[in-house]
Amino acid sequence: MDGRVWLCCRPSPSPVLATTATAEACANCAKEGNGGVKLENCTACFLVKYCSVDCQKIHRKQHKKPCKERVAGRAS
Repeated sequence: MDGRVWLCCRPSPSPVLATTATAEACANCAKEGNGGVKLENCTACFLVKYCSVDCQKIHRKQHKKPCKERVAGRAS
């Protein structure tokens, strides 16, 4: 493995990609979390992060189905 982790897909053709060695990024806009930007986890699946409520709302349509599947898989 090369240490890369796919976080989630964006509306654009290129998915958001983060390395495990660097800071994590917002699943919608790819803004990296650091001192100025605090990323919050999805409160259902805890696997994706967002820099704002607006980014979470924009990304919801893409994230809803995989999020529900992850939560259902965890409950089983």
